[in-house]
Amino acid sequence: MPVRTIRYQEPSGPDWAARAFAGPEALYKAQVMESTWGHLAPKQGVKYRGFVLFTIGCFGDLTIIDYEFNSRRGVALDGSPWLYDDLHGFVGDFSQGQEHREGKVYRFDGTYSQSEETGEYRFNGTVSRIQV
Repeated sequence: MPVRTIRYQEPSGPDWAARAFAGPEALYKAQVMESTWGHLAPKQGVKYRGFVLFTIGCFGDLTIIDYEFNSRRGVALDGSPWLYDDLHGFVGDFSQGQEHREGKVYRFDGTYSQSEETGEYRFNGTVSRIQV
């Protein structure tokens, strides 16, 4: 059996503590989020139909003005940290690489869902510019 040498390196740098606890802290954060807001989380594999009204400010800041999504049964999708992240991810992706988008208001109409396999979000629909 080969002998393996393990070298101990003293933690150093200004962020050594953050790096040392990053894994356990992320797991703890996920557990707290689930126990606190888990009942509000979008159900994976369920398609929610609705809209998102948003704007991209003159400094590139993203603002969700309003949204509403409902399941086929008419059950409204409540706000949650996961929906917040997904909505801002969608608007952020939309704003990337687009010219002359700042200072305008947009409306997405379509469906929102989370994959049962990966948990990744998907918005499927159209985005139109709203005249203000």
